[in-house]
Amino acid sequence: IKFLGDYATRPNAIFGGFGLASLALGALAFLVVAYRVFVLHRVEATPMVFFMVLFVLTGIMSLFIGFLADILIRGLYETQRKPAFYVRETDGMQGVE
Repeated sequence: IKFLGDYATRPNAIFGGFGLASLALGALAFLVVAYRVFVLHRVEATPMVFFMVLFVLTGIMSLFIGFLADILIRGLYETQRKPAFYVRETDGMQGVE
């Protein structure tokens, strides 16, 4: 319950983190494939190309889902005329209540 309350207004933090981690794994798989092909000169049928494509596509989809969820949450708060967040205090800003 606390998890949902903390991240309900910023779903891009969850999906974006997962998407970036998946893209990093895809980049790592790409480096392994490139090393095997260009340095070792071994072109074999390995599942690394499949994992590379899988991780990159999963990362891209996760990032886009996070962006869409963020847009939906912002729209929800605008239609309810509630602010998405509250500023507790302003420190050193002139003209801000």
